[in-house]
Amino acid sequence: MGLLDGKKAIVMGVGNQRSIAWGIATAFQREGAELAFSYATERLRENVEKLVVTLPGHETMPILPCDVTKQEEIDAFFATIGERWGSADILVHSMAFAAVEDLRGRFHEISRDGLKLAIDVSAFSLIAITRAALPLFERARGAELQLHGHGEGRSRGGDALPGGRPRTFEHPGECHLGRSVEDARRERGEGDLGRA
Repeated sequence: MGLLDGKKAIVMGVGNQRSIAWGIATAFQREGAELAFSYATERLRENVEKLVVTLPGHETMPILPCDVTKQEEIDAFFATIGERWGSADILVHSMAFAAVEDLRGRFHEISRDGLKLAIDVSAFSLIAITRAALPLFERARGAELQLHGHGEGRSRGGDALPGGRPRTFEHPGECHLGRSVEDARRERGEGDLGRA
C-alpha cells in the first residue's frame, strides 16, 4: 500500500527524463497515485508521450495540451481533467521559461517583453493553474506542489486551509499530508527515494 493510493495527481512541467516533474511523477506513481500530464508545445508532447508510455497503466493517463500563457488552454485542460476524474488531489507546478536571447545576454540587457514572458510562464502560471484547479481540489480536499529553484523548501498551512483552499508545498520531497515521502519510506524500511 502506497502513501498516495487513490490520489489523483496532475503533473505540469515534464520536459524530459531529467525533469524534476518527471522524477516526482514516477515517485508519485510508485506510491499509488493516478497521474495526468500536460505539455505546452507539440515538441514537448512527443517527449511527454515517450516517457509516459514507460509507466504501468499509461493507457489511462491523460496527456493534454496546456500553454500556460493562454487562459483558454488552462480552462480547457482543467475542464477535461474534471470531466475525466471529477476531482484532483495534487497539482505539481514545475514550469519555467525564458527566451534564449534573454538568457544569452547580460542581465541589464534583458528585454521588457522577455521578462514579462519569463514571469508569466515561471511565476504567474502557478496562480492561473491553481485558480483553475481549485474546484477539483475542493471536491477532493487536495494539495499543490510548488517547486522553487533553491534547494530548501517549506510547507505552509494545514492539510486544508480555511475555505477548502489547497495546502502549498515548496519542496519536491513534501507530500499531501505534510509528511515527506522519504520519511514514510524510511519508516517502512524501504530506504530513501533520493532527490530528483
